[in-house]
Amino acid sequence: MSGVDVGVLSFKFGFKLEKIGEPGGTPLAQVITELVDQAKRNVVLIVDEVQQAITTDDGNRLLLSLKAARDAVNPQPGTIGHFIFVGTGSHRIAPWLASSPRAAHKLSTAPLLYPTQYSTGTTSRISRHA
Repeated sequence: MSGVDVGVLSFKFGFKLEKIGEPGGTPLAQVITELVDQAKRNVVLIVDEVQQAITTDDGNRLLLSLKAARDAVNPQPGTIGHFIFVGTGSHRIAPWLASSPRAAHKLSTAPLLYPTQYSTGTTSRISRHA
């Protein structure tokens, strides 16, 4: 796919998939911004056990890239869609979130539900706000 436009689900992007987030490649913030702009809807990323990401340098870089993507997309004036990152897991991620000077996040505890109840409820809430 090197040097060609990438089309996914009828979206067309002008970057190389294998270079996303790599030095000299396309920043994740640009990828998500283009996705939201083309979809004209909210883009939601749900990651289970997100606290595992803070245990490695690569994981920390990924979380910082996701925060940069949120900061690039959500404050755009007149944006039709937003980037919503939902991380589930333990409370161990809370100090990491709070340590960011630009941490515009909402940290809350979800009720304990069976997985199908949780995913159905979450999907329903996201659909109502999309």
